[in-house]
This record gives sequence, structure tokens and C-alpha cells, in this order.
Amino acid sequence: MNMSNTIFLKVIFYLTIIIIALPKGFKNWIKIRILKNHRKYSSYGNLKISKNIAVLVTYPGTTTFGSVDRLANWFEEGGYFLILVINENSLAEIWKSKLTKNQRLVIIRPNIGGDFGGYKLALKIISPFRRSIENLVISNDSMLYGPSNKKSIMKLIDTSSIGACTSLFLNMQTTIHGPSMILKFGKETLERNEFWNFWKKYYPYTSKRKIVYKGEHQLTKIVGWQNINPVFSSQSIRQSMKLTKSEMIQLVKWISRTDRELLTSLNLVGSEQDHWFLLNFAFENFHISNSIGLFASRSLGAPLKLDLAREGLTTKDNLLNAARKLKVNEKEVDELRLILDSKTSYLSRNFYEQILDRKVTM
Repeated sequence: MNMSNTIFLKVIFYLTIIIIALPKGFKNWIKIRILKNHRKYSSYGNLKISKNIAVLVTYPGTTTFGSVDRLANWFEEGGYFLILVINENSLAEIWKSKLTKNQRLVIIRPNIGGDFGGYKLALKIISPFRRSIENLVISNDSMLYGPSNKKSIMKLIDTSSIGACTSLFLNMQTTIHGPSMILKFGKETLERNEFWNFWKKYYPYTSKRKIVYKGEHQLTKIVGWQNINPVFSSQSIRQSMKLTKSEMIQLVKWISRTDRELLTSLNLVGSEQDHWFLLNFAFENFHISNSIGLFASRSLGAPLKLDLAREGLTTKDNLLNAARKLKVNEKEVDELRLILDSKTSYLSRNFYEQILDRKVTM
């Protein structure tokens, strides 16, 4: 295929994507620009001026209730005042009643803009006393937080640590960025007007692709990826660590999806030295939770990304077994099984959605 044909096909492809996304985007535009629905919310509890603030955004039913409850309690144990933002659905009132406690602000809002829409609202609420904030955590429910994850989360949110930003991982693929499932910003970042202006101007997109590009990537650009300190990196692994069969399959599937030429050049054999090389390579070149998320959860104590099965990177049973290794009890495992069964799999989703998500996670 010559160059002109390739360019023509790319133009047609992207025009098709734009046309497909237009109705959803226009509906969202009306909600934001005309109806101003993204500014509407109900609050329960009182806002407390604190030097340590944690924002937790959840869409009930995306993960287990226990996972969200644990993370909320860990934030408070770590010395943070908690703002819990619930993106509204049929379970919102039930979760609100369970999560409402003294010394905690709970907000219910329309589900506009997903997690970043929730972050935007919470930061608008606290912006009047931003100069008194020394540590700010933003987090969502895209990961499963089991009891075994407490140590790593407490390390991430440690109020005594100094730095511009702390994250779980640093994703090195295509655009280097700190993934927004949980980020801690220190005073060095919070004192910058650019940080607060970003949130003020941010448009609450519905498109996952735009949330990543306009949200995660732009936020990382403001902080500077060199200033992000990941809890888990290549320095976290030891030469004695090995990948299990399911972990190797996840890595191979991710490489085949994002860089087929690389897959053919790597010698994926079973010695410990080769496993150590592959793990180092993944940490320094890939999207971590997508490429070696099962390994990071089992061996390093990282929380578990719940979309791995939906994205076709592992099986539901592997994900459930990984949850058990995080000391999640069987009742919660059953709850997680129901959640996974209700999710549309990667293989059965629309072709264009697959391609878009593939580009997003790179």
C-alpha cells in the first residue's frame, strides 16, 4: 500500500470516529454549556479547612463497596479530610448512606465528565482556601483496593513526604504520564497558579480518549513528569522475581496489541534472568497496570486494575484470584464477580471503541 492510500485511509478512519462520537459529545455539550449540569450537586456534611485534603470519586457498582470504603478510611487514617464525590446512578443514595460519616463531606453530582468531572468540582469547592493546603490527593474507583494494599497506599499519601507529585506508577508509553487513579500533590505543585487554572478551565469530557489526553496528559505536563515520584518502579523488583503464566500472557497480549514488531524481537523464555529483564523493560517502556498489572499486584502490593478482563488482557478468573491474594474475602469476591459479569468484554465491543481505547492506553 503506497503512502497516499495510507493517508487517505487514516483520514477516513478518523472522520468516521468523529461522526460516531458527535451525538454523545453534543449531548454532553448541552448539559455543560447550556444547562450547566456539571455545576449542580448535593452535599452532606461540612467542609473542613485542612492542610491535607483527599478527594475520592466513585461511580457506585464500578468496584466493590468494600474497596471504596477501605480507601476512604485509609485517607482519614493518614490525616486527610475526605471529600467523597459520588457520580450519580441508581446505587448513589445507598452508597451515600453507607459512606456518610462525621468529619467527612459527601457529594452527589450528575455523572458528567467521569472522574475528572468529579475532581474539577471538588477542587472548585476547596479553591478558596487553597493556600492553606499542603497535600492534596485525588483518586477514583478504577482499581480494587484490597487489605494487602494498605501499606503501599499509606506510603503514597504520606503527609511527611516532600515532592511535587507522587503516583502509583509512571506510565512511559507514548506520552509519559502519572495515571490518575490516585495522585498526591505536594505544596510545590499546589502553590502554582497553573495547577488551579488547569482545573478551572478543564472541560468535563465524556470521551475516555479525551479524558486521558486532555486530563491525565495535560496535568502531567503542568507538574512535569520528571517531578512525579512513583511508588512502584523498576527499582521495586528483584532478580529473583518471576512472572506466572497468567502474568506472562498479560504482558505478551499487551505487547502484541501495542507493538507487534517488538513482540517478534523479544525472546520470551522462562529463565529468571529473562523475567527480570522483561519486568525492567515493562517498567521503563510500557503502561504499567495494563502490561504487568497482575504481577505488580501479586509481587509488589499494588492495587489491581479492574478493567484488565474487560480489555481482554486477562480472564475474569485470574482477576478474581488476584483479588483473593489481596486478602479480599469471598463475599466481596462474589460481589466482584457480579461486577465483572456485567461488563462488556473487549472482544464484544464496537471495533472503533477498541481502537480508541487501544490508542488511549498507549
